[in-house]
Amino acid sequence: MSLTTKDKTAILEHYRRSRSPFKTAQALGFELSEVWELINDSVELLHSRQERFGGFGRPELVRFTVARRKAGSGWNNASPELRQARRLYEEGTVELATGRDGLWEILYAIPRKRPQPRPHYFRLGV
Repeated sequence: MSLTTKDKTAILEHYRRSRSPFKTAQALGFELSEVWELINDSVELLHSRQERFGGFGRPELVRFTVARRKAGSGWNNASPELRQARRLYEEGTVELATGRDGLWEILYAIPRKRPQPRPHYFRLGV
């Protein structure tokens, strides 16, 4: 489906308010891929997509990096690193956090000073 100028304007306005391609697609009834394509091609939104650190996030957090993915795509749930990070999160020894660098979303596992178990959070053993 080809987006009209009116559609593009509506998508960009909604995206600026919500900052969520998913909410924008759902609220306006467009395919998520169409919304992402428009956002990625929009010069107006370029500042939020520029990589500041080569797509790997802030240098001081690189040592905590578990995984990276292009924004809007899914995590590789079969990845041993991701499974290990989720197990450590359930054990309460790390906090999981995400960050962005351009179009990249980065998953960090940051050690906790005191363990705080969260059994079955990801339902790994269930």
